[in-house]
Amino acid sequence: MKELTRKDLDALIPRLLDDHQGEIPCMSSTLRRLSALNAESDGSMQELAEIILEDYGLINRVLQVVNSSYYRRLNREVTTVTQAVILLGFDTVKSIAMDMAILDLLSPDSSRTAVHVMTQAFLTAHLAQAAEEQTGGQAPEGLFVASLYRPLARIVTVLQDSELYEKIVSMERHGDKTRRQLARHFLRSVGYALAERWSIPPRLAGFMTCCRQFSGSVPARDLNLVQAASRLSSLVMGKNNQLAFSKIVKRFKSDFGLEKEQLLKALKEAISRAADKSPAFSALLKNIHIDNLLSLPVHGEHADRTVQAPGPALEDPPATQPYDRDELFLDLLNQITGAILENRLSIDQVLLLAVEVLRRGIDPANIALCLFTPDRKNLMVRYALGKHAGIIRKHFQGSNPLERPPLNAAFQKDSEVMGTWHHLIAPECLKEGSMDANAVCASPVRIRNLALGCFLLDFTPSREINGKLLKKIAQIRRLVVLSALQRMQGR
Repeated sequence: MKELTRKDLDALIPRLLDDHQGEIPCMSSTLRRLSALNAESDGSMQELAEIILEDYGLINRVLQVVNSSYYRRLNREVTTVTQAVILLGFDTVKSIAMDMAILDLLSPDSSRTAVHVMTQAFLTAHLAQAAEEQTGGQAPEGLFVASLYRPLARIVTVLQDSELYEKIVSMERHGDKTRRQLARHFLRSVGYALAERWSIPPRLAGFMTCCRQFSGSVPARDLNLVQAASRLSSLVMGKNNQLAFSKIVKRFKSDFGLEKEQLLKALKEAISRAADKSPAFSALLKNIHIDNLLSLPVHGEHADRTVQAPGPALEDPPATQPYDRDELFLDLLNQITGAILENRLSIDQVLLLAVEVLRRGIDPANIALCLFTPDRKNLMVRYALGKHAGIIRKHFQGSNPLERPPLNAAFQKDSEVMGTWHHLIAPECLKEGSMDANAVCASPVRIRNLALGCFLLDFTPSREINGKLLKKIAQIRRLVVLSALQRMQGR
């Protein structure tokens, strides 16, 4: 096998990270947008809900995790993403969504090496989270996300080119110092390029193995915990000597106050959670028998004793049954009705929840919530979801909206009216998004003859538009009006 030089490796990095559109091939836009979210920014909870709602494949999986025994906080099922964010908080739901989005990077045909790298990444993340919970820390979900970012350079490399990654690992283990340094240089370069091209926030990039220049942006204690969790995960998933295990146990005790029994409890919990993520993870983790670790003294004579032994397989989580669309709509309707009657949501949260109910319960091709400016001369897009949501935001023209049919008719009749995008947005949108054939329902939000805004839902030509569907849209619109009236009356 030809030895790779520094010049060879440097030349491989652009190919590894770029496709024909200049994007990182294995990274989804959902994951990129999630990573950029900051809990301290205004509207972060709403932005998080919007991102999840735009990825249909992510919605149900996030809700399934939210309703698991581990995350459930209330004695009822949470059926909307918006409510999940409100009830569980930004950090918890973001960590769940990041978890799912990173897991999506692993395809069914990924190599055994890629599965091993991803399994260890999730084991590390769950171990850091469980250890933080054991110590009563305040940011277990934050450490979970940070831990998933730690091996990002390795994850991208192994998913894009498994053979190249195996060569890099071989160089890392080489007896020649120059070869080891060359492997580290390559991973550092990949990590830095990822952080730069993907605009990874310093608060996450600082945890990445190969981005030490950002390490000052994260708490030293948190970085130390993630590093320790990574080391222990590596020991558990490989054959390592007992001396190394003894050192890491002492490190958890001295640096984080975790006794050996507490650490092993956290480790058991981490293995169980990681195995539940994927049958491929479960297959790798099923032979790890933690009781063997309990029997090992912190100081011992056997330098090469393994930490693995046969053990019972961990069961896969039960599959959930798909919702009937009418049943889903009723569940969502009940949830938004309860939330509005209890008056525990802000008006922005009610609006976002209404958009979610319409998007998931009605299933239009696209949906936009538009609100009037105070002078009623312009209509602005507040939320938009669907395949062409970006096009709608870009091209929507809402000047003098009440002069445009069918919007004027909708507000005059205070009822849903069907029309086309041609009357509502710029012609460029029709060319760019091929939406000219879609039927559009304009659903007006009006309170005491004051126009506040409207929902715009479009449907492909194959979709039947009937009175039953329009009544469902009207139900949600009236609930939004009820919520606004509550606030006007000071309730």
